[in-house]
Amino acid sequence: MKNKKTAVNEDRKTGWALAIAGFLPFAAGTLAAYLPLEPILAARIGFATMAYGAVILSFLGGIRWGLALTGQPGPVMARDLGLSVFPSLWGWAAFLLGGMGGVLMLALGFAAMGAWDHGLAEDPRVSAWFVTLRRVLSVLVTGSMLAIAASFAV
Repeated sequence: MKNKKTAVNEDRKTGWALAIAGFLPFAAGTLAAYLPLEPILAARIGFATMAYGAVILSFLGGIRWGLALTGQPGPVMARDLGLSVFPSLWGWAAFLLGGMGGVLMLALGFAAMGAWDHGLAEDPRVSAWFVTLRRVLSVLVTGSMLAIAASFAV
């Protein structure tokens, strides 16, 4: 039977590996934004990157929903449940808007989630490795979205 420290270390490694794999579509979308691609291919990649961004923003809201459910019932839980729905709605609106405006909305959404998740460092329910992971990914994904938005000006 594994001890708690070994299990946490394995969870951390798994979490980081999955997070890096999850970042790859953003990296690919950013790279593609600067490649001389056929217009139809460029549009498909842009569409796919926007869709993926909306899905991941929704996923981050789902994490917050799950955390809210582990808290004490009452006004704080109700507030956190309500707030956890915003990333999904924001991502959906960004996806519908599309173009540079939609990409900028996604960048703002990921930056806001990063700021919100920064506070998880004080939450005893959350592992320290996850807080670090969220900080790194927030910077990477927000930067990726901003780089894609900048490509519209090129």
